[in-house]
Amino acid sequence: MSKPKGPTDDDRRPALPSDHVFVVQFRARSRANRLAAAGRVLHLRSGEAIHFDSPEELLAFTRRVLRSRSRLSPDQDARGAAAEPKDELQD
Repeated sequence: MSKPKGPTDDDRRPALPSDHVFVVQFRARSRANRLAAAGRVLHLRSGEAIHFDSPEELLAFTRRVLRSRSRLSPDQDARGAAAEPKDELQD
């Protein structure tokens, strides 16, 4: 006889985990530069933010944060302390 199929770990995991949320603010475009490739990015869970001047810098930041977050438990921030939710964006 087969076992009844219950929820798996994949079923319990949110499709869009909250520790993968970033806010990206692009600088206003000039007429000469049609692509906005600079701005600021904030990792919402940790509050870590940088200003970036190229798409490569933006991607490097998000990759670094996601790699470091994957090594932490869900209740820790990047310093290893208990994570506290951020209510406001700071510039």
